[in-house]
Amino acid sequence: MKFIIFLCFLNYSFATPLDETLSNLYKTKKYTQAIRLLKESEIKSKSYEYNLGVLYELTGETGKARAYLEIAHEKFPKNSAIQNHLEITRNQLIKKIGFHRANPLITSLNQWRTWLYPYQFRWIALTSLLFGGIFLLFSYRSRRRLQAFYRGPLAVFSWIFLILGTAISVETFVFSSFSYAYLLDEYTLRSGPGSQFLDVGKVYAGAQIKTTNHSQIDSKTGERWVQVEVAPSQIAWIPSSKIIASQIR
Repeated sequence: MKFIIFLCFLNYSFATPLDETLSNLYKTKKYTQAIRLLKESEIKSKSYEYNLGVLYELTGETGKARAYLEIAHEKFPKNSAIQNHLEITRNQLIKKIGFHRANPLITSLNQWRTWLYPYQFRWIALTSLLFGGIFLLFSYRSRRRLQAFYRGPLAVFSWIFLILGTAISVETFVFSSFSYAYLLDEYTLRSGPGSQFLDVGKVYAGAQIKTTNHSQIDSKTGERWVQVEVAPSQIAWIPSSKIIASQIR
């Protein structure tokens, strides 16, 4: 297993001046030192999140591994190496803390979103709309009359595909427009931007949450806090240093 991870890791090269040092630390299994060196580096390569995710996977820190690999997957959604590692860490995290703790935003109504990647849903929607249009055209040509073209088997199939494609397109667009973040460490949420506010629950490392457009600086500590949605309609606050997201660096 580690041999496969090693190959994937090297194939997705560091592409920074730290190449040789990081590779040596990786080969000698000094993963913790490699993580520290990578995070302290001022140069962030395109593979920064992927490399950290693989290293955290090797150290057994599944939550952090999932968090960084999710961000890497957002950048390169069709990269097979990232997808493989992400599937592994997702499954490991679910076994470790449970499905709903790892994905608190997922309910029984929207669990279907976890079946495929967003770009795959977009292809399904596009294909459905395409087939719907083709069936509708053939139905119209076979009926020859405008008032009758919506009847018959071809018309039924066309409307099914068109409705399905439209529904998936709208849902995928709305779902992909959200800003998601991932917990780097287990943390107790607060009702306001500061540790002096009420405890409103705990979230676990690697959990997927949704960020809002609100952030505030704690006047006592100077720390930046962001408002997040940790479950449907449940809003809380957390320090920005405890999460990783595309728009938070």
